[in-house]
Amino acid sequence: MQNIASTFVLFILVIFTFTITGQASTTVKYNVENIELIDYNIFFMNFLKSKVQGKTFRDMFVDSYYLNDFDNAIDETENFFERVKTEKCPVSTIDAFLMPENKPVKRIYTDIYYTEFPEALEFKEVSEIDVPLREPGKYLRFTVTALC
Repeated sequence: MQNIASTFVLFILVIFTFTITGQASTTVKYNVENIELIDYNIFFMNFLKSKVQGKTFRDMFVDSYYLNDFDNAIDETENFFERVKTEKCPVSTIDAFLMPENKPVKRIYTDIYYTEFPEALEFKEVSEIDVPLREPGKYLRFTVTALC
């Protein structure tokens, strides 16, 4: 009986000690509005996976490549970026290149507002994503530039 009582007291002391001395780690809160940098690789991959007209943008771009008609894809991309426009690091262009030849295919998106600015603004490539085509070894490389 004494062993049970000793074990119970020890158990209570251990719990009491951890309760009193245990410190909760500080919670760090991030406000998305205060973040200056955007991970455009993640942003653009999510864009490519977004649904439009019953398929993803990725599928729409591949289909547009094979049909040699990017008009619908360009319109839908402009609509998308009009809805998700950001002030922090706005996307200025999205270009598609046929790889591995590195042959320009089409400019998918241009933000007209930023193309009217002088060359002094600092546009930089913020993302480069490859989308496989149907032929082995062929793919479209999308480069995204933004004003950062």
